[in-house]
Amino acid sequence: MSIFQPLDETTKAELITERLTQAIESGMLKNGEKLPGESEMAHMFAVSPITTREALEQLRSEDLVETRRGRDGGSFITSSPSRNIQRLESNLLTMPTMEIKDHRALYIALVSSSARLATEEASARERNAILEAIQSLVNDLETAGTENDDYLTHGHHEMQLHIEIAVATTSPHLVNSLIDLQDKLKHLLWLRFADKEQIDFLAKQYKYAAHLLSTNQDQLFERRITDIIKVGFSWLVERKLALQQQHVENTLSPTTPIEVSHQIHDLFNVYAKMLHDWEMEITRQTAHSIINKQEFDSLSERLTHPALEQDRRIIGAGLIPSPDFLPDAPWHSCWWTSRWNQTNQATIRPLRISDNPQSASFYNFTVQDWWTGPKNTDGLHITGPYIDYICSNEFTLTLSRPFYVDRHFAGVAGLDLSAATLEHEVCEQLLRLDRPAALISHEQRVLASTNTSLLCGDLVADLNNTHAKATIDCGALAPSNATTSKKQESLIMLMF
Repeated sequence: MSIFQPLDETTKAELITERLTQAIESGMLKNGEKLPGESEMAHMFAVSPITTREALEQLRSEDLVETRRGRDGGSFITSSPSRNIQRLESNLLTMPTMEIKDHRALYIALVSSSARLATEEASARERNAILEAIQSLVNDLETAGTENDDYLTHGHHEMQLHIEIAVATTSPHLVNSLIDLQDKLKHLLWLRFADKEQIDFLAKQYKYAAHLLSTNQDQLFERRITDIIKVGFSWLVERKLALQQQHVENTLSPTTPIEVSHQIHDLFNVYAKMLHDWEMEITRQTAHSIINKQEFDSLSERLTHPALEQDRRIIGAGLIPSPDFLPDAPWHSCWWTSRWNQTNQATIRPLRISDNPQSASFYNFTVQDWWTGPKNTDGLHITGPYIDYICSNEFTLTLSRPFYVDRHFAGVAGLDLSAATLEHEVCEQLLRLDRPAALISHEQRVLASTNTSLLCGDLVADLNNTHAKATIDCGALAPSNATTSKKQESLIMLMF
């Protein structure tokens, strides 16, 4: 199914702009540094001069570059450390917690594997190169001044250290994967070098790591390097919540748990009612005759497209009939995805999946949680958050509800919500409380949290030992056409 995922419509000019912006924010391109000329840069990027001109115009509009005329003219970097910190913090604020977790998992895997392989296979010269890189970073941290631009140097040195460890494995894939990951992370780990407490902590940790390496305590060295990364990502989550807290304090007033519960209920009830209305319309359309595939697809399009065109939270929606429901199309599914462009227009595409059970790419939807849940719950079912590799390839929350024909289960109506958008909106409400809180799904997955020990997507194994909790009904509407009324699902708000 991933073969036919929509292609990214990012232009080459946008890619160049993004790459240069990250280089400026991270300090790899410094204030006052002259960029290559348009023609030379076009040759380096293997694009046309018009493309580089568009990229430079965008950088100028963001005050990252200025162009001077005359003999000594050209395009020059115009940035300040404090403004770069603000831009990095803005990137952190908008990055979903699940994406931070995703980067953390891969970063730990790469650095841990690199450290283990490097100590096993590195020559004496390569081990010395790693040791020198650590000692260089420690010296910088121990002599750190109070200037904001120091964090750029520290961050760059730490990146070089991690790359040096990867180089010692003699694996180009590990090296390139680490470099690529640091770009995707937008060098956000460098932010912690602007925190004096973190500088002191990291100086001690890396100094001890150097001791472990020099005394051939390789397993402890690997563990120490890995733990430093884990602590770094924990600091990022704490900083993200602190930034969001500042925003909430400036725009929203404090509130009570009851008010927050009502806000969350209202948010989810909009979609519960939407799915309920779809179910009622399906019931009406199938009351007197069996519909075929073409009629079913037309109905699905008519019901789902208005929501996909108007609500940016919704990234997918559709109707999935039971395999025996459509006489001319067993194992048929009718699902649509939505992507928004920079001009706030939605592009809606049908999802193409194999309906042939004999095919290697056949997708058996009847075993998925979003299908089995509604079969056992006469009401709204919430699946996730999870990475939806079938449809959107995004962090997703799927809301689904059964529909019935002649009082018998006939399929599922559902919609996909952006888990990142939901997390951000719910967190803003939770941050208005006077203590940390988390919103937990029926499946005991964290949907949003202001407790740094619980991240979006985490599984809460034991709800009985939590301090305080409130149950929030999710769209508790009247029972549908099922023969029996089953239990409605709820969300749980925990207070710590």
